[in-house]
Amino acid sequence: MYLKNFYLHGERQQVWIKEFQLALVLKDVEKFTKLMECVPNFTDKKEIDTLLCLVEEAKLLVEGLQDETRISMIQMKKNLNFLNATQAPHTSKLDINS
Repeated sequence: MYLKNFYLHGERQQVWIKEFQLALVLKDVEKFTKLMECVPNFTDKKEIDTLLCLVEEAKLLVEGLQDETRISMIQMKKNLNFLNATQAPHTSKLDINS
């Protein structure tokens, strides 16, 4: 019984690692955020090292996505400023002198 529970616990860790790796490959921030909320208890040194590497990769991915979002927002602001500057001035009065 104890060995069966130990095997299931080890299997749970492996499944968690595979799911986290998949979330990283797919750049699914929501998925690995959820996985980080329920991290299994790792006892094997190799698994702990794997976990640390995965978390570091997730951190780099999130930072990269934040940079991309920041750049996109700056570009959108520039585009809006350009569009606003190129629009003809709008007057609400009837201009009969033109």
